Amino acid sequence: PQVKKLKAGVDILIATPGRLIDLKNQGFVDLSCVRFFVLDEADRMLDMGFSPDIHRIAGYLPEKRQTMLFSATIDDAVEKSIGKLLSNPVRVEVARRGEVADTVKQSLIRIPHALKPALLVALLKEKGSPRVIVFARTRGRADTCARRLNRAGIRAAAIHSDRSQAKRQRALADFESGKIDVIVGTDVLARGIDVNDVSYVVNFDLPDAPEDYVH
Repeated sequence: PQVKKLKAGVDILIATPGRLIDLKNQGFVDLSCVRFFVLDEADRMLDMGFSPDIHRIAGYLPEKRQTMLFSATIDDAVEKSIGKLLSNPVRVEVARRGEVADTVKQSLIRIPHALKPALLVALLKEKGSPRVIVFARTRGRADTCARRLNRAGIRAAAIHSDRSQAKRQRALADFESGKIDVIVGTDVLARGIDVNDVSYVVNFDLPDAPEDYVH
């Protein structure tokens, strides 16, 4: 189906790096006339092993083009890996780097690791559980956290890279429709969640990088 659509001609192509290179190698994609090259979540794209693929794709593109990098958080380490992707770039910011929006209220609870699950259940029951997002550090911890919440009578589902795209989309659809109250995800998938009217967010584990927390 992808090849069929490409042969019919497209104005905008949205792709993952590996798949785009695969289609290019098979001769189904011609990138010689691309005018705009956009990297969404650019910091993660350049920081998670995708950098060689990104630069390889850039080599297929015409030198005269506009390249745009979008992200809520771009740190200095990522800027160093940009290399020759940009020429005389202009930075556009809506807030200073590392700052959380003024409208977000933050609280920190210090507690022994073993008591986190019980505290999370108590917090959700006290503050209300509808439309809550919980972030855990690993896929296994996300699964365990979701199971414990369900045993406590709180409807929850885990989403992470071990789940198929169909399962992740179904979980998010159930979350938006109210069939489940809590989504438990990993920091990486935080960038793929776009849901309105979330009551609050719980970092079951603090992210390793401040940028992930801000995001």
